[in-house]
Amino acid sequence: MTGTRRAPISLNVSQLTANLSIEYDDYYDDCIGDRSLVCSIYDFTIETVMMGLLCVLGFVGNSLSTVCLLRHQSKSATPFLLVSLQFADTLFLIAVVCLRVFPSIYENFPQMLPVSVGYLLPYVGKYGFPCAMIAETGMYN
Repeated sequence: MTGTRRAPISLNVSQLTANLSIEYDDYYDDCIGDRSLVCSIYDFTIETVMMGLLCVLGFVGNSLSTVCLLRHQSKSATPFLLVSLQFADTLFLIAVVCLRVFPSIYENFPQMLPVSVGYLLPYVGKYGFPCAMIAETGMYN
């Protein structure tokens, strides 16, 4: 070995960690953005499409059952109890539409609903939830 020495490699650790943190932050932001999009699609699918479809089908089914039971002239209390159960169920379905479906539509597609819905949503949550609980109590009695 000859007497030549190499210059020591100087590492600027602060610059290296700054570059790594920038790359990590970019990766993390991309992941959060993707996760947010996936969560938004999932929330829209569950809360708007599926809940809305179930509420519409439930409303139609309750309406048809109510018409059939009211046309049936029975002397027993069974049709009356079933009709009162259907009214409580319909009230609950209306509360679900107001508390879950409309806010989800407004969150994902604010241009589809009037501007006034955005102002009414806090009041719907405040007063609609107790109505939903009353309807749910009526369904279980």
